[in-house]
Amino acid sequence: MIVKHSPLAALLCFAVCAKTANAQTDEKTPPAFTTEKISVVTGKYKLPGKLTLPAGDSKVPGLVLVHGSGPHDADETIGPNRTFKDIAEGLATRGIAVIRYEKRTHKYGASMTPADVTLNFEVIDDAVSAVTLLREHARIDPARVFVLGHSLGGTCAPLIAARDPKIAGIISLSGTPRSLLDLIEEQFEYIFNEDGILSAKEKKTLDDLRESTRLIREGKQDEVKQPILGAPNKYWAELHHTDVITPSKNYSGPILILGGGRDYQVTRTCFDAWMTGLQDKPNVIDKWYPTLNHLYFVGSDPPSPKDYAVAGHFSKRVLDDIAAWILSDGKKLADKKPTTKKTN
Repeated sequence: MIVKHSPLAALLCFAVCAKTANAQTDEKTPPAFTTEKISVVTGKYKLPGKLTLPAGDSKVPGLVLVHGSGPHDADETIGPNRTFKDIAEGLATRGIAVIRYEKRTHKYGASMTPADVTLNFEVIDDAVSAVTLLREHARIDPARVFVLGHSLGGTCAPLIAARDPKIAGIISLSGTPRSLLDLIEEQFEYIFNEDGILSAKEKKTLDDLRESTRLIREGKQDEVKQPILGAPNKYWAELHHTDVITPSKNYSGPILILGGGRDYQVTRTCFDAWMTGLQDKPNVIDKWYPTLNHLYFVGSDPPSPKDYAVAGHFSKRVLDDIAAWILSDGKKLADKKPTTKKTN
């Protein structure tokens, strides 16, 4: 997230943003789910995590949660909010097992070097490992393992599926197919103009940012004098050149694209770019939630970074839609009839 007194991007940041119990029950009500400790292992990297399982002993579909950018914990904690905990427990009560895990940049960030930072290292490698781990669990139907990526994770979801085409379906929750250089400029501009006043310091920051993004777009990242948010210039170049529409088209499984109208970070322009790029792909469903922000909390005021400092919970309406889509193997949402065509 970018905040006026401390410019950070929740979608694109490299600084930390400001056994799980069962759902509360009384003595007469059996727990709706259980939680197991797990480890997602990729080479020398071992990431602690949690597997939330629906009650019972039958085979169930599974879902891997993939974080947004920045060094997130397993709950994707931002301020008082724990988005991935809400999703995992909410879906487990709806019959879907969910893995969430500590992000590599959170667990091993102190030992990382700029050369380490790539999309594979930060996001994709561990997501693929988590999918494999989930498939091997005795309670999981191995043919029904899905991936949900939030923010940068949603952008990378097609890339994860390209590495493992057996993934049953992918969900992009506020991901974008647009250049992330465009988004970072737009986020800074939105926050700096939120109060209607652009100070000289803010103008200088924007000018420096635009110069840095211009050089990266032109392939001159070695000439960048002001690194963007402390991230390596080669990482920004990779983000700029990454194509996620082509692997989305090549992926044979169903895709669910979700976006929120109060999201100032990943906007309607991003949502529409998915729809334009995938307009000829038959098994894509999209849904826009006008009152929800980047964390899928309901609000009515103009969106602001201040939203993330207020405790909230992931929308039950979106949980219902995600659950219906997974349980129908990508054919429908909670309030829609079965379909194999894109719906607006």
